[in-house]
Amino acid sequence: MKGAHQPARSAKKKRVAKASGLTSEIVAKIGRQINDRWPNLGRQLASLFRASHEKIDDLYSSVAQAVSEQKEAFDDRRAARKAQDRAEIRTVPQAVSAHPGPRARATNGSGVSPSPKRTSS
Repeated sequence: MKGAHQPARSAKKKRVAKASGLTSEIVAKIGRQINDRWPNLGRQLASLFRASHEKIDDLYSSVAQAVSEQKEAFDDRRAARKAQDRAEIRTVPQAVSAHPGPRARATNGSGVSPSPKRTSS
């Protein structure tokens, strides 16, 4: 609940607009004074900003290139690891079939599996 002493919203908006107008006038006045005292300052700052912008662009490009190279190296290592894992998986079943396990042994303990029984038809 609003108290009776609080101003209406429109009055607050007017004060904010007036304050921002006053602030922009102050900034404009300071800008004119600086330009009167140091007329070449704007051009010097512009060239400084332009040079710093170029340096920042160069730095960003270098960092982006380094990051992309690191990512490519990481992706290459991961792909090589996956290929090696796939190759190991392919060789494991062949090794298992070459060496019969305990289930392939006959009940008598010999390494030869019993022949299947034939039924007469």
